[in-house]
Amino acid sequence: MNTIRTIIVSSLIPVLTAMPSAFALQAPEEQGTAVIGHLTHVEGNLLRYIDDDDEWVPMVKDSPVGAEDLLFCEDDSKAEFIIPNNTWVRTGGNTRLLITALEQNTSEMEVDSGLVRLYNKSTDAVIKVTTPFGIVQTPPLTACDIRLQTDAVQVRALEGTVSFNWPHDNSNHEISAGSAALLADFENVTREEAVMDEAWDEWNREMDRRWEERLRDQGDDDNYLPETIRYESHALRDNGIWETVYYEGRNCSFWRPLHVSSYWSPFTVGRWTSWYGDHCWIPYEPFGYVTHHYGNWVYIDSCNRWYWAPPDCHRRRRDVYFPAIPPAWYPGRVSWIYRGDYVGWIPLAPLEPYYCYRSWGSLSRVVGKDPRHHPKDFDIKHCRYKKHAVIVKKSNFYRVTNYSHERVGSRADAFIDNFRREAGINSRVINDFTTMKRRFAFDNREAKKLPHLAASRTTARMKAADNLFTSRKATAIQKTAPPVDRSKAFKQPVKTRPARTTKSSGIQTIRGNNMSIFKPIQRYKPETTAPPSPAKIRVTPERKQRVGIPGGERRQVLPSINQRRPSSVSGFTFQKREAARTFPVQRYESTPRLKTERPASSNKASMNRSYFQPKSIGFGRR
Repeated sequence: MNTIRTIIVSSLIPVLTAMPSAFALQAPEEQGTAVIGHLTHVEGNLLRYIDDDDEWVPMVKDSPVGAEDLLFCEDDSKAEFIIPNNTWVRTGGNTRLLITALEQNTSEMEVDSGLVRLYNKSTDAVIKVTTPFGIVQTPPLTACDIRLQTDAVQVRALEGTVSFNWPHDNSNHEISAGSAALLADFENVTREEAVMDEAWDEWNREMDRRWEERLRDQGDDDNYLPETIRYESHALRDNGIWETVYYEGRNCSFWRPLHVSSYWSPFTVGRWTSWYGDHCWIPYEPFGYVTHHYGNWVYIDSCNRWYWAPPDCHRRRRDVYFPAIPPAWYPGRVSWIYRGDYVGWIPLAPLEPYYCYRSWGSLSRVVGKDPRHHPKDFDIKHCRYKKHAVIVKKSNFYRVTNYSHERVGSRADAFIDNFRREAGINSRVINDFTTMKRRFAFDNREAKKLPHLAASRTTARMKAADNLFTSRKATAIQKTAPPVDRSKAFKQPVKTRPARTTKSSGIQTIRGNNMSIFKPIQRYKPETTAPPSPAKIRVTPERKQRVGIPGGERRQVLPSINQRRPSSVSGFTFQKREAARTFPVQRYESTPRLKTERPASSNKASMNRSYFQPKSIGFGRR
């Protein structure tokens, strides 16, 4: 019986091991889907930090907010952004906030100054905010206020119960709605009455009333959108209508914008900005965010109009057809083209691959910046809507916020086919792209230099808090350690561990109480004796006269042959060398012939002609 169980278990192990990979292949839409926030409201100036230029760029409404974004809300300014996992964040004046992670079930950020209000309207997501004095966690269906002071943090619960973790002793404290607020610093945690800010509370009440009016009468627009972006249904209801049109052999329900010109096309009213490697579309239309970052635009030839196809969702009408568009966020589903002084973009049709430098969703195709490694279908002829390309001059690409009046009128096939396709804007498309500061701008306002703010991602207050808690922890560990008798410490002999030598691949490592020493091993060293030092030559006046070099006792200089003279002591003389023998050379003088005496064969034409003539074959003459 045990043998049979062993056989069954061993046969099931490969099947169970292969199941996760099989399920992963069946659901590609869930892999690589980016969670991007939406800036829905701005009063005053909300700035975004740019690492490349060390500047702060002003943001506008309908701008994207993603992980690793460092934001600063100036004095007398307020902002609100919504994350697709149904978590809402509102910031007050003089607030510095760093978004560390955005996922389907988690929203993590760091705040070191200012005032923040959190709304967790989801059922499974958690908001985690790190401050210099502790960590605030907001579970589902809760709300709270976090106020950063100079030397403390105040947490007030508005709905439900939130928790606060104090790193000093790793203790958790719960704050419930209606109870006293929590006040924590580096020394202790106390409870006190919350500091009420009437202006801040009144602004939040006004924002709550505005959202209640927007979401009160959603109608059928709510059923066309996924749950993560259902809050944007009011933008579709106020600025367009849903129509049933004939598309690819079926009746489809698409959305059409109203109050636009007859020659309107998507990706024209707004501007492009460089955002995490790819170019993101910043719309200047009230319906632009949800229609340009989700779903897909479709051109109906029978109507000569553009329609918007929403992303796939389950709450829809059964009598009409919807294209299966994955519900993912994209910076701007276009294909980039360029030629000479012009740059352009072509809106992509549904399910066409979006070539980019970073993965955003299931339809993304990440390519390198080397054009030699581009795929085979990376050509303009594969773009379905190439006749609707938007082409402008490169000088107007970052200068204007409405490309409708700057686009080139000619969009014939012969003109478009001469353009080259690229995955994004780079130095090949625009020569001075890396030096253009306007590529990070969201509007025509100039960037700001704020030297009083730390340029690093982790603020100075965060680092100081970490160092303080680390030092206190080390102090607590030292207090719990047993005391050491210093009087006996110096009398006892110090026991040292003998050094251990390990040899591997020609490297000798010495380990012990000393530091590791690395030096090569000399495996073979031949026994050679050093050459004898040159003997000193006795210097005499006669040698000085012969050599002619003062100080000859320090180095030996051999005299040349010309300097040597016969010595009377040696008893012989050098014979005088005879001169080299020379043989007479007989020169023959040639008298030049006259021009008339030259034979006919010397003529150039005759020589060439006689050279290329074939020789006679046989015994007969030519």
